[in-house]
Amino acid sequence: MNINGFRLKVGILSPKDELNQFLDSGWLFENNNKHAINYTIIPDGFFKLIVIYIDGSLKQVKLVGLFDKSIPISTPANSVTFLLKFKLLASEYFFKHNIGSLLNNSKELDHDFWRINEFKVGSLQEYIHFIKKNCNITLTNKIPEKKRQLSQLIYSTYSTGNVTEIVHKIDWSHRQINRYLKKHIGISIKEYLNILKCAETYDQISEGELFPNGNYTDQPHFSKSIKKQTGTTPQKLYEGQNDQFVQLQLTNKR
Repeated sequence: MNINGFRLKVGILSPKDELNQFLDSGWLFENNNKHAINYTIIPDGFFKLIVIYIDGSLKQVKLVGLFDKSIPISTPANSVTFLLKFKLLASEYFFKHNIGSLLNNSKELDHDFWRINEFKVGSLQEYIHFIKKNCNITLTNKIPEKKRQLSQLIYSTYSTGNVTEIVHKIDWSHRQINRYLKKHIGISIKEYLNILKCAETYDQISEGELFPNGNYTDQPHFSKSIKKQTGTTPQKLYEGQNDQFVQLQLTNKR
């Protein structure tokens, strides 16, 4: 893909095995230009592990929390960036870290985290396999059923369901669910469902479909929701997808 005249090579891979309950997708960005590429990332509902190599050498390992607003980012010159998008359960069972404390923020990790310093730049598939092997978790570990069910409901019904329906389906109160989500991703379940619901529209917006789908009642509601999550209107997102909001170009590559 081209951004402001610069070429950025992108690879995407979604897990098909038991890793899927923790990991949404893996991404590989290759910037072979002599200049950094700057753009804006809009909320997508996942927290991330980012590993950056520059000129073949490991330069940064970073844990990025969920964000509920648009943020500027930069892909360094002559770099390869691996990015993993994690779901709710990964906070507790992968990282054993309250990701909620990283809302709209990030944390530098040691280069030997999960032995990442031993990984030589390779394919995205090789990277995900390496992380799975070294992340110190047995994926068959017993996860309490209510937590597993909560995660499944969130990611399967966010576009049509609501908080009340989810509360009725699991043995947890609204307050307990909010306490759990705020600890592990930093926001309430209502806010989280709204981010996921909004992110689902990026594909249609990238195609110039600027009208609400069945998940929104009318145009004002649709436009207001998109602007609340991204800071701008569907029209501006569509117009800026080739330079500022390049994330929209990537949604239809999944």
